[in-house]
Amino acid sequence: MKVIVTSVLILLFGHLSAQNVGDTAEAIAPWSFKSADKIIKFSPLDVFSYNPNLGADLEVRMIKNYALQGGLSIYPDFLQFMSSSSSYDKMFGYRSRFEGRVYRSGHSTGYFAAGISFKHLLIRDEFSFGMERFQDMNGNMNYAYFQTKDMWMHRFSTSMDFKMGFQKQSRKSSLVFDWYFGLSIRTNSVKTWSTGIEGGDMMEEMGIWNLQDGHKITYPTPIFGFKIGVPALRNLK
Repeated sequence: MKVIVTSVLILLFGHLSAQNVGDTAEAIAPWSFKSADKIIKFSPLDVFSYNPNLGADLEVRMIKNYALQGGLSIYPDFLQFMSSSSSYDKMFGYRSRFEGRVYRSGHSTGYFAAGISFKHLLIRDEFSFGMERFQDMNGNMNYAYFQTKDMWMHRFSTSMDFKMGFQKQSRKSSLVFDWYFGLSIRTNSVKTWSTGIEGGDMMEEMGIWNLQDGHKITYPTPIFGFKIGVPALRNLK
């Protein structure tokens, strides 16, 4: 999967240097981070998602129709309804993301984007362990009794996103609106460094997610949303 993302990003930005050379006749000033156009963005709907989070993104315009965007979010425990309900005892974490954009014109309007994101959630809950495994009369595996133990599980989510979007700055204000939709290829995996109960088999978690140690799944899912931003940090001296 990483090869796919790398290939897409190469296709998006691979000929940036060639385009820069081809534009020498236009006397384009050398690119610098300080002088590049930048937009700070926020996702207002993130606080209402199934994993409420607080974060921001920074888009930096490169040469011509190209831009890079990166962001960071935190998942505080007090916002997680799954930890305040009966699902899990405690949950918090963070998410980082990066994407490359190609705009269809020199103005901030329609664009194509490809990127990758990484999310790490730490979850504490009480897990059941089956003790003294045996085979019943029907040939099914069963346990003589069960014990429980509080454990910390780490849920890692890696996403590769392919998006189309439309970004426009309001004429009446400096606000920038960014709408997008697309497809995400996600891989979720679970790992624990907590010590289980010796001699017991960890049972499958029956909550919202499968939190068994070693669980892993990859699946596609549609994505859509919007961000609100403001031009910022432009032409710093």
